[in-house]
Amino acid sequence: MKKVALILAAAAIFTFTSCGSKPAPEETTPEAPVVQEEVTEDSTEEAVVEEVEETNESVKDRDAILAEIEDARKAALEAGAKEYAPQALADIDKIFERVKESEGDISADGAALAARYAALTSYVQAKKEKQKIDDNGYAAYNQKDYDAGLEYLNKVEEALADEDWDTSSVAADADKAYGKFKNVTFAACKKLAMEERDKAFEAKRNADSVKAGVSRKEEYKAAADLFKAGDQQYAIQNPEAAYNNYKSAKEQFNALYQDVSKKRAAAQKKLDEAKKAVEESAELAAEADEKAPILDTEEIEGIEEAGAVLLEEDSYEAPEAAEIEIPAAIDDNGNAVEVEENVEPAPVAEEE
Repeated sequence: MKKVALILAAAAIFTFTSCGSKPAPEETTPEAPVVQEEVTEDSTEEAVVEEVEETNESVKDRDAILAEIEDARKAALEAGAKEYAPQALADIDKIFERVKESEGDISADGAALAARYAALTSYVQAKKEKQKIDDNGYAAYNQKDYDAGLEYLNKVEEALADEDWDTSSVAADADKAYGKFKNVTFAACKKLAMEERDKAFEAKRNADSVKAGVSRKEEYKAAADLFKAGDQQYAIQNPEAAYNNYKSAKEQFNALYQDVSKKRAAAQKKLDEAKKAVEESAELAAEADEKAPILDTEEIEGIEEAGAVLLEEDSYEAPEAAEIEIPAAIDDNGNAVEVEENVEPAPVAEEE
């Protein structure tokens, strides 16, 4: 028992000594955690997209500038630059090729080049308008503006002789020349339109005289619509278009009058022949009646009774109702004005 007690006592002392002699832990300051910025896949893609967009925007600007130049060149070609100003067109095209081959910003050069093509277009338009005046003898209708336009046009052509011509001055003089020449054309067409309208109205009266509105209703209406369209164009200060409509209406009314007149004449001839045959038959019947008279009370097979209605009463409307009303004259605003009637219709075959 003593031996066991000693062993337990020794164990207790050893345990107590071990617990009491354990050194205290050293105090340490915790280090702050290192935070690293996480680079995600989305942010990388966003940066790439932004860079691509900036690059595309730059390319688009250049393409847009070149497209504007191409549009200006196309307008010059459609106006007739290759025919009326081939050398000036070739000179500008050379500059265009250099611009297309150049690098960097072309906005300034592009705007200048487009303006140059536009100036050439104005010159060609003026040149063509002058040619129209000369071909039709319009100059006398407004000689003052024609002479002024010619002066501006000569200045443009003198400038174009130099490859390095000034765009703004050429454009300004070309526009002035074109405006003067348009004044001449306007004055001429306004006068000629009224003269053509009078002819178209006379043609309509001739068509009315043969009742074309009844026998050829659709064609007659089409001609009248052209006439009215001419009045509308004249009212909006477009005498050139008015002249063309009056001319077409005149031609259609004349064609109707000629065709209907021929057919009416042919029908009248047949009617006269039939009338003559009836008269001859009546004479023969009179002779036969004298030789073998038929009493009124007799009924003969194939002969209608006296007083029988052989034809129904016609219900045709008056031919005048088919005529389309158009004023004999109009003012500058297209409003009807009264004039003395002094236009006689062409002679036609007499009707029964």
